[in-house]
Amino acid sequence: HTTSQCSSQSAGKGACPWLISMLWRSNLKTDKLREMSLLRKKAHTTMLKKKSKVYEAFLKMEEAAYCAGELESKIKELIAIGISVVINCESCMQWHIEQAAQKGANEKEIMEAIEVGINE
Repeated sequence: HTTSQCSSQSAGKGACPWLISMLWRSNLKTDKLREMSLLRKKAHTTMLKKKSKVYEAFLKMEEAAYCAGELESKIKELIAIGISVVINCESCMQWHIEQAAQKGANEKEIMEAIEVGINE
């Protein structure tokens, strides 16, 4: 896949209202979500300013991994949600839920991905 086929992901984009509501009900409080987004955005900015070759390579790998191919980007984000649940990574869950929602996943699709992860 070429980078022209993919839209660049930016760290710390805001969540949509139903997403905040869903995560609130699951005990990820809005303040915690905002804090995770701010920390991610700060870390992203810091790593770019420091010109980290490893971080730059990670961003390229992430772009390639989540670029639409045989699986559309939304499906890849739903898979990542399930994995995030399995490894119990709250910041991963928050990021991939936001990304899935931005790529068109609805609340039911996201809940199903979470449930698959819970079942593992």
